[in-house]
Amino acid sequence: MATKVKLRQKSISKGRKSLYLDFYPPIPHPETGEPTRREFLGLYLFEKPKTPFDKQHNVETLKIGQSIRQKRENILNRPEIYDRYEKEQLRLEELDKSCFSLIVYNVRIYELVSIFLFCQDG
Repeated sequence: MATKVKLRQKSISKGRKSLYLDFYPPIPHPETGEPTRREFLGLYLFEKPKTPFDKQHNVETLKIGQSIRQKRENILNRPEIYDRYEKEQLRLEELDKSCFSLIVYNVRIYELVSIFLFCQDG
């Protein structure tokens, strides 16, 4: 199941908003291992921007937040990006350069039939 990541805002003190990532389903926290749904980014917006500088700051900060959200979503869903053939090729690259595979396709329907792995001893 793909993990959905959304960029959300939370009002805080002094007329600011804090940006955080919301994950569904929850992901394991990197330090504790417990499931968590939020990751605060340490990025802040002005709740009511008064000057053009404040407005520009909000626009740039939102772009940075969206970029972080997109990277995080790609990292979490990386195993689901590849099809069966690409996963097998990545696995073979990790194994060893002395191994090679024979991949058999059903040419009519372009379906992967089987994969044979040959490795040299020694």
